[in-house]
Amino acid sequence: GVNCRFGPAKCLETIAMMKQGLTAANLGHIYLAVQPFGYHTPDAGVIGFSALADHPLAVDARCISRVDAHKYAVQAYELGVRYIGGCCGFEPRHIRALSEAMEDYRGGRQAPVTKRYGKWLESKPGHWPGSAKNHPEYWLQQEPATGRPHSAAMSNSDPEVEAFYTRREQPME
Repeated sequence: GVNCRFGPAKCLETIAMMKQGLTAANLGHIYLAVQPFGYHTPDAGVIGFSALADHPLAVDARCISRVDAHKYAVQAYELGVRYIGGCCGFEPRHIRALSEAMEDYRGGRQAPVTKRYGKWLESKPGHWPGSAKNHPEYWLQQEPATGRPHSAAMSNSDPEVEAFYTRREQPME
């Protein structure tokens, strides 16, 4: 499986490559696990979030949403992953989104929190009368945003940190 270092998108890319290799080796029956970093990291470089200039104290604007967590869970399941979770940055709201995304795959069984409070993805009647926001499809089409004007959400990794980790991972002579 894949654990941390990268956000959901990169972890799912890696899982897809693993699945392809396992299938080619006639090992497609092996269960896979994935637990990504709870932040968007498309610019993380080869060593993951450690190389980001805004890590560790300013990654908040990269946090995945519940919608992102929901999409990630469905994509992971469709890739054959059966242990779907999250690592650093995943919060209770994200785990709830994962759980609710998997309801159809679990024969409709609901988590206790969903039974008690209802699905988070389905808005309460009257919140947005006559609005598309009353439908899950509206939310599942949303793309992540930082909410900050002039954001550097797609920044480059810090070359100094990248070089440090790259040197550190070289075999000792």
